[in-house]
Amino acid sequence: MRFGLSLPHYGFSLPGGAPITFEAMSEWAVRVERLGFDSIWVSDHFFYSFARYGADPTPIAAVEPLTAIAGLATATERIRLGTLVLGAPFRHPSILAKMATTIDGISGGRLDLGVGAGWLQEEFDAFGFHYG
Repeated sequence: MRFGLSLPHYGFSLPGGAPITFEAMSEWAVRVERLGFDSIWVSDHFFYSFARYGADPTPIAAVEPLTAIAGLATATERIRLGTLVLGAPFRHPSILAKMATTIDGISGGRLDLGVGAGWLQEEFDAFGFHYG
């Protein structure tokens, strides 16, 4: 059995609601690796929102997963690095393949690339991507 952890990567992820930073993500990644976890994961959102649950509709900050994982690859040594899950419509397939290949090389073969359709329609609408 293997265990992974989704890293804090949203504006609401850190204690006390502190803004998300790469430094905080990196500290968590190193801590999780030292604790013996097998993988760390970052999801793919331009922003997040709890509006569908009746909460404040203001968009919540989110990091870009591929650039974050590229940085985390240099801060960690053995832990696998994964995307949970990239929205396929947000990146041209050839560019995504090139990015993933580069990150896999930087990390020494530790990238797990998860790709899906995407589901948060507000993101598609906000950035002009077709949803559906």
